[in-house]
Amino acid sequence: MNFINQIKQTNWVRIIIFYGLILIGTFLIRKCPNFLQLIFGGLVDFQLPWNMNHGLIIFLISLLFYKFSKVKKEVSLLGKEGFKTLIFPFILLVGYSIYGINNDYGINKHLWAAIFISVTLLYDIMEEYTWRGYLNDALGNIFWIIKKHYNGNILGSLALIYF
Repeated sequence: MNFINQIKQTNWVRIIIFYGLILIGTFLIRKCPNFLQLIFGGLVDFQLPWNMNHGLIIFLISLLFYKFSKVKKEVSLLGKEGFKTLIFPFILLVGYSIYGINNDYGINKHLWAAIFISVTLLYDIMEEYTWRGYLNDALGNIFWIIKKHYNGNILGSLALIYF
């Protein structure tokens, strides 16, 4: 199939609506209080440095679009390699936990590293579910060279974020 036919077969209206809802959702959710702080703020006596509102809204929009847009879900959290995919995040978590990350909150640097990497990984999964998940699937056969690289593996693609 040639490139022009691939472009014609892609549902660009759905993709524009998807992007539009993400832009509007991001704009609105950034005006809300930090949900993570509201939920866990009572457990700690400092402002949490993470605001995952953006990750939450794009994740929810992606879930809704998968549910209602007839786009076949081809990506999975572990991809084709199954539990082998968990090796990379595990190495990051263990490595940083051993090394530690200094902080201004008085928390042990090794514990802080484990918390920091875990929260970052969770946020990254929400982002990847949207961009390498739904959007990749919604584009269908277009841009196949780039899509081949993703391999339908969300956790494996996180390597691009960390390196």
